[in-house]
Amino acid sequence: MQEVSVFTLADPSSRSARDRRVGSQADEEIDFDKMVAAHLAWRDRLQAYVEGRGDKLEHAVVCRDDACALGKWIHGPGKSFGREREYAQLLDQHAQFHLCAGEVVKAVDDGKKELAEHLIIGKYRHQANQTVSAIRMMRECYHRT
Repeated sequence: MQEVSVFTLADPSSRSARDRRVGSQADEEIDFDKMVAAHLAWRDRLQAYVEGRGDKLEHAVVCRDDACALGKWIHGPGKSFGREREYAQLLDQHAQFHLCAGEVVKAVDDGKKELAEHLIIGKYRHQANQTVSAIRMMRECYHRT
């Protein structure tokens, strides 16, 4: 008589985010506090751009949500958190943040300095706050799982 061992492989999608991170690039620590600081610093960069000082900003680059360090994590190793509510919120809020920052740059480039200033104190400020909140929520999720 021949015995056969039977075993079942777990569905990879049923594993916890922590299990999905093991052995992946996501194990590389991400400094969420540094990401918060970097995104808060964008206000000063945008204000300087409006005032004609500081670095030249390119709309096509600023509006991309995958070019900064956080965006590279979100669209790379962070995908292992794809089933987490906090990840979805961060993905959305971060994309909106960069689109909004891009609007400010475009307004300046189009000679609409007053519009750019209104965007910074209104829509941009709100979106920056939403993004910082999403980063902090993701930090909690990251350390919880």
